[in-house]
Amino acid sequence: MNPAAATRQGGFTMVELLITFAIFALLLVIGLPNLTLWIQNTNIRSAAESIQNGLQLARTEAVRRNTQVEFALVAGIADQANVSATPDPAGLNWLVRIFQPGGSYTSTDFIEGSGANSTPTALVTASGATVVFNGLGRTNLTAINTIQITNPSYTCIGAGGELRCLNVVVQIGGQIRMCDPSVAVGTGDTRSCAP
Repeated sequence: MNPAAATRQGGFTMVELLITFAIFALLLVIGLPNLTLWIQNTNIRSAAESIQNGLQLARTEAVRRNTQVEFALVAGIADQANVSATPDPAGLNWLVRIFQPGGSYTSTDFIEGSGANSTPTALVTASGATVVFNGLGRTNLTAINTIQITNPSYTCIGAGGELRCLNVVVQIGGQIRMCDPSVAVGTGDTRSCAP
């Protein structure tokens, strides 16, 4: 037996390591755009689900308490200390509070809030910043309230882009649902935003 072969340690050579790193770098460059798009789509879905959950909570609390409960989109932190925050149709956070017609809110009116913005890349555009549910779960709306969730850095699929934008729609009767504005109306697809 060759004494040099007997003392040789197992492991990778420098060439093998360089080839491995080169392959890894190539895969990373190829997959990074898809990963970034996946992250942005996930952020939009998270923001839409959060808003939908807040709306459903407001409706449930209105029925449970048999009183008017307001869902409000707000720009700042949505917690008990900020219960009197001014509604903002571009706010990514939300508050659920007992509705006060005069607009004077106290900490006892606070029900729940989304806290701090957890999806900073999402952009919210709502046709109305507030929805008030009554004790029957119906709204004060005179028209459908559509809350669009997009990303300002990407184009939505319906406009020729690659990002899956979502809408949260509140009907006059109080029904709440999430839908995909890129799905064609009249196709029978339940993801469509058709009424």
